[in-house]
Amino acid sequence: MREVCPDVPVIVVSGGDDLDVIDQAFARGARGYVPKNSSGPALRVAVETVLAGELYVPPHVLPSRTPSQPPATPSPGTPSNAMQLTPRQEEVLRLIARGLANKEIADVLGMSASTVRVHVTAVLKTLGVENRTQAALSETARSLGL
Repeated sequence: MREVCPDVPVIVVSGGDDLDVIDQAFARGARGYVPKNSSGPALRVAVETVLAGELYVPPHVLPSRTPSQPPATPSPGTPSNAMQLTPRQEEVLRLIARGLANKEIADVLGMSASTVRVHVTAVLKTLGVENRTQAALSETARSLGL
C-alpha cells in the first residue's frame, strides 16, 4: 500500500498485539495500529490521530512507548510543562481536546472511569489550569498539535 499510495496514511487493524509485529508494521510505513476488537470511539481516535499526522497505538497495547518513534525531546519554544506530562497523561489530554467525556476516555484507553479522573486531575494540576476546556486550549495542548 505504501508503494502504491505513499501519501495515504495506513492504519493496521489486527487481532494480535505482538510487539515485533507492531514494530514491523511501523517500520514498513504504518501510521497506526488498532486491535480488531477496539470500540468505535477508539477507532475514531485512531483515525483522527493518524490524519493529524501522528502515530497511533492504543496505550493499553504499548503503555511505555510508541514503536519506531524516538523519545520526545523538548524543542525550542515548547512549554516546559509539556514534557512533565507522562505519556498516559498526554494521551488523556489528547482525548480531552477531542471532546471525549471520562467514560469515553476510559473505554478508549481500557481503564476505569475513576482512573481517568485521576489522570485528568494530574493533567489539570501539571498544566496549572482549572478545567478541561482550559487544558484543551492550553499552550501545552497547542504545542502537541491539539
